[in-house]
Amino acid sequence: MLISVLPAQAIAESISTPREEGGQVSSQESQTQGTEPENVDGVAGDLATGERHYLDNGLVLELNGDGKSFAVVDFMNVQATSVRIPDSYLGLHITRIGDLAFKGKISVQEVVLSDNIQHIGDDVFSGCANLRSLEEHGAKYISSASNPYFYLLSAANQSITACTISEQTKIVASYAFYNCKQLTEIVIPDSVIQVGFRSLRGCDSLQSVTLPFAGEVENGQVNNHVGFVFGARTYGGNISFVPTTLTS
Repeated sequence: MLISVLPAQAIAESISTPREEGGQVSSQESQTQGTEPENVDGVAGDLATGERHYLDNGLVLELNGDGKSFAVVDFMNVQATSVRIPDSYLGLHITRIGDLAFKGKISVQEVVLSDNIQHIGDDVFSGCANLRSLEEHGAKYISSASNPYFYLLSAANQSITACTISEQTKIVASYAFYNCKQLTEIVIPDSVIQVGFRSLRGCDSLQSVTLPFAGEVENGQVNNHVGFVFGARTYGGNISFVPTTLTS
């Protein structure tokens, strides 16, 4: 099919979406200190956007711009081996995890995400050398409270030639398949609601890719071009970043 790059030009790519016909690109750990915040019914009181809230278990939250939900922006408990992100705080859902939120937390071995998470930033678990994950069919996953395949953290290794992503996966991490140069085919299923930046960067042998939407999220106002997952910041970068194996 044709993927529009700029208003005046298009490139032929074998990339499609599962919603369209035709074409194909184609052991219990020690618990964190403190207590989990109470889930209070109703809307929280007078809160300021960006105001930080420090939870007893070490999580640091900020009110999102919508004023109706929270984001995890940091984790301060340097001795914790396990952390569970609660579903809500002060009656508002926790829906996001910010860039670098857990970066360098080498003590953390287990993270359980909230099922309410809708967006996870870049390099969230960078440097978490002891973080355990579920490895299956070429990918590593971080679980939520009810879904063992919620967050695709990374490829099992950079030598994989194929990967079958679980149809329960909700979010694919930034750089998830970075430099998997032997990967020739991948299908990101319809269950996915976010595909991270550069998740397929350096996958220069890809012959077939199936995406649930173009860009980072479905119907996004920004980062809504197909080259985003390959490293293109703008539409114009599609030509430079989408592998030639998919455009020729």
